[in-house]
Amino acid sequence: RWAKHVLEIPKAWIMTMVYILITISMGKPFVSGIAAACGMDSWVNNQPLHPTPAMQACLVADALIYLFAPQWCCLLIRVLDGRNLWHRMAGRMLVIGDIPWVAQ
Repeated sequence: RWAKHVLEIPKAWIMTMVYILITISMGKPFVSGIAAACGMDSWVNNQPLHPTPAMQACLVADALIYLFAPQWCCLLIRVLDGRNLWHRMAGRMLVIGDIPWVAQ
């Protein structure tokens, strides 16, 4: 059981790395790829430097997925393992108070 806690972060980073490698190598991030598959016009006047507002929203959503992917992977691992989702989401910390007024 202790190993599941220890290996959670490396597993989450590996899952994130695989997701990024797949989406970047295919050239279609998740939300933008779905929007393109549904026929959403992606660029104004076919100029790639000027995305439509709808495509800009899709790109922001893709950026948020990339940003929070490690945390979501940790939650997915905890769901699959049947563990508490919100237990110790931050790292552990040791605080040493070695001055007299802190120790009192």
